[in-house]
Amino acid sequence: MTAIHWMGQSCFVITADDGTKIVIDPFAHDDPVNYPGLEINYPPVDVEADIVVVSHMTHFDHDNIAAVKGDPIVVNKPGVTNAKGIEFRGLATFHRGESGFSDTPFNHVYCWTLDGLRF
Repeated sequence: MTAIHWMGQSCFVITADDGTKIVIDPFAHDDPVNYPGLEINYPPVDVEADIVVVSHMTHFDHDNIAAVKGDPIVVNKPGVTNAKGIEFRGLATFHRGESGFSDTPFNHVYCWTLDGLRF
């Protein structure tokens, strides 16, 4: 049975029936240069995975690919990406911040099917 484990913040680990592991939005603990005062208080991401899905780059609380062990395939752009036999369809969206929406879309929303489940 497919397992879904929340790691904290926006990070999830999904383990397929065949053992394939997908990590979504691995976080770092702080980036005082770009995000003064923002700190993540969950345990560090400590997992090996086959695939890492990142909803948006340049935000430390979503893009800490280096924290994921192994040699994962990275899915972090719009369009179709095939990884380990799974088709990820990414759609670019705008990011909402303190001053409103971003000028250009840099978030990505992904859809894929794994073990008969649609994510």
